[in-house]
Amino acid sequence: KVDLGQEVREGDVLLELDSPALREAQIDCQKARALLSLKERTKDREASLYEKRIATEQEMVGALEEYEVARLELASAEKKLSALGFRDEEVKRISSRGLEDPFVPLPIRSPLAGRVLEKHAGVGEVVGSDRELFAVADLSRLWVWVDLPEQEIGRVVDARTAGNLRTEVRFPGWPDRVFSGEMDYLADQLDGETRRLKARVILPNPERLLKPGMCVDCRILLPSAETALLVPASAIFEDEGNRFLFRRWKGDLFLKRLVTSRREAGDETEILADLKPGDEVVAEGGFLLKSDILKEKMGAGCAD
Repeated sequence: KVDLGQEVREGDVLLELDSPALREAQIDCQKARALLSLKERTKDREASLYEKRIATEQEMVGALEEYEVARLELASAEKKLSALGFRDEEVKRISSRGLEDPFVPLPIRSPLAGRVLEKHAGVGEVVGSDRELFAVADLSRLWVWVDLPEQEIGRVVDARTAGNLRTEVRFPGWPDRVFSGEMDYLADQLDGETRRLKARVILPNPERLLKPGMCVDCRILLPSAETALLVPASAIFEDEGNRFLFRRWKGDLFLKRLVTSRREAGDETEILADLKPGDEVVAEGGFLLKSDILKEKMGAGCAD
């Protein structure tokens, strides 16, 4: 009923199965329903005859006992169908059908909303009970497993306890994007070989850009007593190995300033020298100023 990559809702039918055991269970249920109907009529007749003093009490009680046994047998047959995967309304519909009616295939439904990642089923194929036919996953959130170095565990635990823990994840396929996640689990023991602690980061994935199995670089941003001078990462440019930015001098005039930078945290870069707190820098549109500088280097200014 579905194909690879298809979005499914919880309860959507993925495929339908048929089997001798399934057919036998349906026949048993239909037979139990027919027998119960017969025993019910017999019970009602014996009760009517007993009221008219035509049947004995023993005959009436015997008919009632046979009716109760038939009712239990029908309940047992219906439970077998439920155990196979039929819903309650489908079980009632099957049990009320006649023996001459066609068999009802077993619908296999998705247990959750998500996307079909794997499909191993074919029309008319014979499969066993241990066969995996579909893999469905909700990719709107992913787990990222992180290996924490042993010497950093204490700082991470303290920051997580204080609620000051930020996590950034980068993927090779999206080198210019930073994804923010939340660390929700720390393992209780270290890996004996790597001497690292497993941690889990929950990563929102609303655009479905990230795929299970990707390798990641995870940064855990821990609080520090140090102060830092930060500028937007978009304000930093490079030319011949030098990093620079444009600082407002006065009015609409800007100066190119070489800077020494160190760490990056999300969309911000730490500046170590050649800039003071409060200096205004160009964060957007700086490529226009950079293009003017490159034209001067190529002699375009003289040609004009």
